[in-house]
Amino acid sequence: MGDAAINNREIHNFAARPPSVDSVQDDGDPNKDPPQEPPQVIQEPEPTPVPQPKDGNSLPNFYLYDGEVSVYQQSVPVFVHIERSGGTTMKSCFNKTTLYFGNKIAKLLDLEGRKDVATLFKNAKITSKAYRLYVGDYAYGICENIPDRKCAYITILRDPYERLVSAYFDCRESEGKSGYELDCHTTDIQDWVLPISSMSLERFFTHMKCTPFIDKEHWFIPRYECDVNLSNMNTQPVFSANEHLVQYVLDNMDKMFALIGLTEEYIMTLQLLQNTYNFPFYEECKELVENKGTFADNSVKEQAKQALMSNEKVQQALSADLRIYEKGKEIFEKQKQKLASMFS
Repeated sequence: MGDAAINNREIHNFAARPPSVDSVQDDGDPNKDPPQEPPQVIQEPEPTPVPQPKDGNSLPNFYLYDGEVSVYQQSVPVFVHIERSGGTTMKSCFNKTTLYFGNKIAKLLDLEGRKDVATLFKNAKITSKAYRLYVGDYAYGICENIPDRKCAYITILRDPYERLVSAYFDCRESEGKSGYELDCHTTDIQDWVLPISSMSLERFFTHMKCTPFIDKEHWFIPRYECDVNLSNMNTQPVFSANEHLVQYVLDNMDKMFALIGLTEEYIMTLQLLQNTYNFPFYEECKELVENKGTFADNSVKEQAKQALMSNEKVQQALSADLRIYEKGKEIFEKQKQKLASMFS
């Protein structure tokens, strides 16, 4: 009985698998097609993933990951400023609410401030108690240098076309050099914006050690040492062409930032911020709007925006920021819905 069971199993196993090409015997029929080798499947190599930043103690989105107010309240807020997106107003707002952050003025992380803080952290001369919150263009990445306290990145996004129009007319109001590659006083806006490219993407990939955390395979901007001026980072339009980097941000924005605000939803952004920290951001900052340009009326700016939107080269240069902005709006709506559900 046992032998029969074994034999039946062997027969079943043999019948379940097709015979190999070698096991098919030639029956002598000259008209029969010869056995064909199975086609070889050529697999495309998987792209090397973008290295994940070491964000240390950074917290994910408060609303999408059911954050606890007490945890975020004790964290170190880091406001990542993207030019012409309401950053000056928000920096002033943080300074108005310093009483709730241990009465400490926000540490400005411009180029020099970032290098200074990086050196102090490296030499263990300061801890998170030295600066209770950070703001600036070069703020993203500092969380990996704060080992003794949770850290929370915050940013505000703006329609990329409107942001560039605002930057252009603000530049034209200024005197002397503006720091941009092209002179806004003598260059048409459609040419002027091309070297600036996707500014928000670049802000998210500025490493605390003054170098991008991108590995050699993914370099799209030069390596910088800390003693080299980083102000020309926004003149690298090819940076936004790296789909790996763009997709990384799109896939991880809800984990990279504890809160995402929108310039056009300033009041709601304050309300979201207030609910996250249980500090009176809305009451303290709702009347605060700074850095409003006076060079051109809205009709002139609207015409400039339409010109940019119809320019294919500008569309391509801004492709990364446009996608990031759309993703940011999607997250913002989810934050609003979550906030509404908390009080329903």
